[in-house]
Amino acid sequence: MFKQATARCAAMAILLGVGGLALATQEAPSSADQPLTYTGITKPSEQRGLNFNGPGVVAQVLVKEGDLVKKGQLLAKQDDRADQADLKTLEAKLASSDVEINADQAQADEKKVEWDQKVKGFKKNVFSDLDVRQAELEYTIAIARKDMATKDKEEKQTEVDAQKVKLQLRELRATTDGIVQQINIHEGELASNDPKAPVMSIVTNQPLYVEVYMPATVAKSFKPGQKLQVRYTDEHTDKWTNAEIVLLNPVANATTATSSQSVRLQLENTEGMRAGMHVLVKLPEVASAEASR
Repeated sequence: MFKQATARCAAMAILLGVGGLALATQEAPSSADQPLTYTGITKPSEQRGLNFNGPGVVAQVLVKEGDLVKKGQLLAKQDDRADQADLKTLEAKLASSDVEINADQAQADEKKVEWDQKVKGFKKNVFSDLDVRQAELEYTIAIARKDMATKDKEEKQTEVDAQKVKLQLRELRATTDGIVQQINIHEGELASNDPKAPVMSIVTNQPLYVEVYMPATVAKSFKPGQKLQVRYTDEHTDKWTNAEIVLLNPVANATTATSSQSVRLQLENTEGMRAGMHVLVKLPEVASAEASR
């Protein structure tokens, strides 16, 4: 009996020891001291689909995919030969307006001289009052003719300016600095202005945006302007770079078991990295501790 009791006690001691060891292992904070990280993806800070202002045949494509472009740079042109011919016609009419104005001004000057002479002659009884009034009327008519020619020139100038604007609408220009991502037109093809089918796409990768999802309970502790650290997942180094929070999505994603929230960071892209790459976003120690609870 004594041996059996001793054996039972020994067995209980072993079990208690194993159980205590197991309990100690569960309570040991294996990674509690490590900052939490979430995986995000880089996106262009600008992504624009470009279209001509109206349908037309493409005459020139002046860039290729992958080219760096500046805001305002000419990217492509539609066939504008008919519009150019109309512009030359309007400019010729505008030039003739100057000739007409100069002629009317010369005639007005002549009529003014005649009027002055008849005023002087009237004082010497050489011309009658009727002669003076007739000369004054002819001068007034000449001035009115010149004013009408001047107004006609202004209208023709407006037509020329409108035609130049029409020609500009035949051009496709970059609306931002960036990289030509995709070209969907070729010379000789008919380009439409369907907003759902842009003829060219430009992306801006400087700076980059980082989109990362994290539990809403974690995201609520952040504010716009706060800095988080990020690094690319394919870089096997401990090099982390600061990125600034620029947007906390005001609407959480409730489709998952735990509501998640999108956080957008702005990352300076001094090394010219591409968009669409995975990055790790490291939480500050305080946020990591709260998220681990």
